[in-house]
Amino acid sequence: MVNQWVTLSDKKLIKDVFQKGIRIGSKALSICFKKNSLTQTRYLFCSDRTTKTAVYRNRVKRILRALVREKDLKHPSGYDIAILGGKEFVNKDFSERKKILFSLLKNVTIK
Repeated sequence: MVNQWVTLSDKKLIKDVFQKGIRIGSKALSICFKKNSLTQTRYLFCSDRTTKTAVYRNRVKRILRALVREKDLKHPSGYDIAILGGKEFVNKDFSERKKILFSLLKNVTIK
């Protein structure tokens, strides 16, 4: 398989991740995750409620997808992960964004 991850698109599964999943994060970025029965990791990229315009919401999602595509990212296997980025996340430098996301994803495998 080309990717180790898939985009989460089923509404029931998305609702389940937000209701029953574990939340970690900071003001700029937060992650909700839940263990699934697959060997793949499924991601959901979304913006939080602080991003008012469609331009910022789409930018947040593009940045998050680009960070997950990074080659040095260790994907935790068997999780459904929803990543929520805010307006503060867009205003940070790329290396800062990468550091924040990678540190949060390390905590996914610990819990």
